[in-house]
Amino acid sequence: MDYGEHLAGPIPLRGSQASGGGHRVFVGRATALMTWPNAAILLVVVIWLIPIKSYRFPVALPFNLEPYRILILALMFAWVVSALLGGARLSSAGRTGPLVVLAGAGVAALIANRDAIDAAAIQGQAVKSLSFFLSYLVVYLLLTSTLSSIREVEVIIEALVIGAALVALAALYETRTSYNLFDHLQSVFPFLEHTRVAGQNFAGGQLRARASAQHPIALGAALTLCIPPAAYLARKASTRGRAGLWLCAAGVISMGALSSKSRTVVLMLLAMLIAAGIVFGPKALLRRWPLVLMLVAVTHFAAPGTVSHLYKRFNPKGGLVEQQQVRAGETGSGRLADLGPGLGRWVGSPLFGRGLGTVAATGGQADARNGLVTTSIIFDDQYMNTLVSLGALGFLGVFWFVWGSVRKLARCARRLVGTEKELIGALAISCAGFGAAMLTYDAFSFVQSTLVFFIVAALGLRARALLTP
Repeated sequence: MDYGEHLAGPIPLRGSQASGGGHRVFVGRATALMTWPNAAILLVVVIWLIPIKSYRFPVALPFNLEPYRILILALMFAWVVSALLGGARLSSAGRTGPLVVLAGAGVAALIANRDAIDAAAIQGQAVKSLSFFLSYLVVYLLLTSTLSSIREVEVIIEALVIGAALVALAALYETRTSYNLFDHLQSVFPFLEHTRVAGQNFAGGQLRARASAQHPIALGAALTLCIPPAAYLARKASTRGRAGLWLCAAGVISMGALSSKSRTVVLMLLAMLIAAGIVFGPKALLRRWPLVLMLVAVTHFAAPGTVSHLYKRFNPKGGLVEQQQVRAGETGSGRLADLGPGLGRWVGSPLFGRGLGTVAATGGQADARNGLVTTSIIFDDQYMNTLVSLGALGFLGVFWFVWGSVRKLARCARRLVGTEKELIGALAISCAGFGAAMLTYDAFSFVQSTLVFFIVAALGLRARALLTP
């Protein structure tokens, strides 16, 4: 099935047309598979099913040769070839400004802090972090530049939701058995080398599912992003049976997200409800409130202890606000406690920040810059992390891209009707959820969930461009 252009533009069969019929069929099928939507689906599968920073190909290089990195590089190369052959044009789907600011901020921060980074001997970490950061923008541009129809957008949404449902099922299995299926892929794929020590995350004596993510919070965020697209697929399904399957997928994804026992998931769901009220109106939400009660009940049985544990996490001893104010300026400090020390470090380099990959090593960098002995802080707040690492320029770029995209999608959805409104609205709601999640974890440090966000944003903004040329 051919959903779009070939990876390097139109590929004629040439001499194969004069050959035997069997060869013609083989070449035709091969070229039919080499399309941009199919490549995007493959990328989605790799992102969901091969844990990032956990597996690599056993090749001796200065960096880990991970499957998703190879695939992104291959797609970049294919796009460049296609562009040289005249079969591709670059499109940002209306986001050129923030993308330029983001890329410029990352490079400028590295250049501006070169001496301090060299003195702290963290050059490799800084360059690697910049490459991770730029890969998000590359994936976004690959999607917005190659998808040519709403059907292609929907096909990738389907792959995204199916992948999320599979990961969610694995998370629920992990919750009940304490066995993470994704820690054992090397036994099925011997060409992959497992680089991460298998471990589990507990909070309050309860196992927090991680599945294919780097951390339970990142798992919850990535899965929650896929709930509105799953609901859209259920709404537009051609039969009741298909609608039921997509609705079941949405329920499984929701339960899998909650099995991470992350307060970030609850914050995302609340932000999504507010966004849904803005896009579709409060009456549409009121008609569906029984589904929330059903989800809570089913989650209680599918992942025992999840609901009660989340309640306790929102009501810790001494109160939630008190918990977030402890250990100011120290490793493992609370999110509110980080505000003062974070702003203090930002003031030292307000425009370009201290460079990507240096926040967790700010002690060493601060010594090189100011002659001060400071404690490393890991900011559980991507906005603060961005402010410190990329300065005001980077913060502007992140806020402009994330919330500017939400605004564009929401305004577009309010002008549309029917399934087109549902499509754009669902993706706007997902983006709003990620924007809220960035308040409570350093999102860009977790590659899987951030790639899922940039894919969702690219699909929404590309669909918007196709519907409102």
